[in-house]
Amino acid sequence: MSQPTHHISLWAGRAKRNVVNTTYTTSLYSEEREVNGEAVIQLSLKDVLLNLICHMNKHSIEQYMSFAEYEKNHLKAEIKQMTAIMLDYPYSAKHQLEKRLADMPYIHLLVDTQTEAGSAGRPGVMVIFPLALPILDTALYTRVASLLFTEIGIGEHQEGKVASSYLFAPYVVNPYVELFDQGRAMLDPFEYRDNNVGVWVNARDKEVVTTDEAAEQFFAANDEELFFFPGQS
Repeated sequence: MSQPTHHISLWAGRAKRNVVNTTYTTSLYSEEREVNGEAVIQLSLKDVLLNLICHMNKHSIEQYMSFAEYEKNHLKAEIKQMTAIMLDYPYSAKHQLEKRLADMPYIHLLVDTQTEAGSAGRPGVMVIFPLALPILDTALYTRVASLLFTEIGIGEHQEGKVASSYLFAPYVVNPYVELFDQGRAMLDPFEYRDNNVGVWVNARDKEVVTTDEAAEQFFAANDEELFFFPGQS
């Protein structure tokens, strides 16, 4: 049986006007593929991530990453499919996150990140859940991401963004990318959604507030769009 395909897109910045630089296609595990009649070894998802991050470090390139495949620009309307769920946490939560994830049944990767590319970025850690089936609808993505965030149960995420941008900045100095798959299965987002119908979550209640104003309470009107940031694009 063939493995699910995962996409890694590279970006020069977060702005909507940014055009995707390139998109790599890979699988969770390395495998042999035929390209133009020749056998080629496709690197694993972990190895592709590490190679790209090391390349950034070696050549002093600042880029963002995404597990979404885009038409062209960094716009929700141009997302073709999403092949992994990303949840970004402050680095101070890493040990707690590792302990919590040890009890969860889903294959995941941990990646050291930062709030933005460059020296001004503050350290973070991201958990990435590769998906057994791609998500084509951004509302479903935010729903599944919110449920996973609630199941993990750590009460803060990185500076107000859990599922709102779909981009992350990897930490390029001594990069850390680790796969945790022993005794675990790849997450099926549709089954996960169906198993959690009616479970309500509140994104604003979990947001790290960085201003003097308290985060606004917000609840979506239907089950598909729970965990929605008002005004996000």
